[in-house]
Order: sequence, then C-alpha cells, then structure tokens
Amino acid sequence: MRLAHILLVHTREGHPMPRLAKALATAAAIAAAGCSTTPSSGSGLAVTSPGASTTPLPAAASTAEPLTTAGAKAAADKYFELYSARRFAAVYPMLSPADRAKISEAVWVGVHQVCTANGDISSKVTKVTLAGDTAAVTVDIGSLVLVVEPQTFTYINGQWYYTVPNLSFYRPTTTETITALRSTGAC
Repeated sequence: MRLAHILLVHTREGHPMPRLAKALATAAAIAAAGCSTTPSSGSGLAVTSPGASTTPLPAAASTAEPLTTAGAKAAADKYFELYSARRFAAVYPMLSPADRAKISEAVWVGVHQVCTANGDISSKVTKVTLAGDTAAVTVDIGSLVLVVEPQTFTYINGQWYYTVPNLSFYRPTTTETITALRSTGAC
C-alpha cells in the first residue's frame, strides 16, 4: 500500500514556499531551485526509449539492511548521500523494483541532472518512523525542510528501496518528463 503524500515546505525561518512545495510533491526528491535547459553534456535534452533496468543492486548501492528503524535509516542515509553527490545513476538501483519498471535509468538520471543543476540538494535524514515494512523518512534537503511529507522507503526481499511518489510525471523520454515537471514548476 502506498502512503498518500501531502507536502508542506518551509524555509528554515518558517515561511511557506508554495511553488517549491508543489515542485517537491510532484517530483519526488527533486529539490530544484532552478533548471538548466541544457544538460551537462551540452548536447541538448536527450530523448530516450522506455524500458527500465531490472539489474540487481550493485554492492556499492546495496540497501541490504535489517528490517529495523536503524536499518531503514542506514539505507536512507546511503540514498540521500549519493543523491546529494548528484550520483543519480548510483541512486537508480535503490528505487523500488516497481518504480524502476516504470522509469528508465536514462530518464531518471537525465531528469535529475537537469532539474537539480542549480539547486542545493544537500540532504540530511532527520527522522525515521517504521511501520511494518515501510519507513517514513523525514529529510532536510538543501535550504528546505520537508515538514509533513516523509520520503518513503519500503523493505522488499531483504533490502530497503526508495519509493518514488507521483510517478505520473515520469514519461518515456527525458524531454517529455522535464516538460511535464516544468508545467508544474517542479523543474
């Protein structure tokens, strides 16, 4: 069962930021303050074919941690450490298998490279609440604090996986996904 996501974002000073709240709610962990129209390769936005990787997790990105609050926190720390370092390809295998079936690695990496190009995405896990095989993880991202919406990690077959909220914004290509996200102010 997927948790309903309601997001309220405040600056550290406590002022609501509705545009960024909407952006984060629609783009999962994308905490983009601005977007570049050209990815770092300088070749324009890539158009990719659909199809997600079903490759098992590499050892470096393994989220094999126990089904405990400490295990969920360790997996979340690893995910957000890689995400903060903009290692989006390393983060991709940490998405839930169902999410990887819907989002190709090329689209995931391309979207996050473009949509976080100018934003501060440094992250710190501040709270983990375990309920069965699901962990609600509260994270400070850059200069934002996720106040209401925790990020969700799910324990599947002995590993913790990040669950992407709002999959409906992801399209078969990077360009289509970025266009959808930009229409909501998320990128």
